[in-house]
Amino acid sequence: MTRTAAFAALAFAVAPAAPALAEKDATHSVAIDLSGYDLTTMEGGEMVYRMIRKAARSACGVTSGRKDLRLKAAEDACMEEAIENAVASMTAASVRTAHARHGGAG
Repeated sequence: MTRTAAFAALAFAVAPAAPALAEKDATHSVAIDLSGYDLTTMEGGEMVYRMIRKAARSACGVTSGRKDLRLKAAEDACMEEAIENAVASMTAASVRTAHARHGGAG
């Protein structure tokens, strides 16, 4: 089994979704442990892509439930930027392919 790296640190700026909780120029860094994932396979790429989405969701403060359109748009923009930055930092083609399959930039 081939592994690309033991850890990948995914850093991205978070656009504040809730103004009351916003920090000026807030930046969050998320580390994802890639050990145990074979990034030469599509299955490994899909698993890591799901982990990236989950980490972005958490870092962006995305919540379920009803919200106004501005908050939803801010959450969506934060998620998109975070995922794009994380995928761009990966060298594994399987992660980039998984991202493209789920509607992200190719």
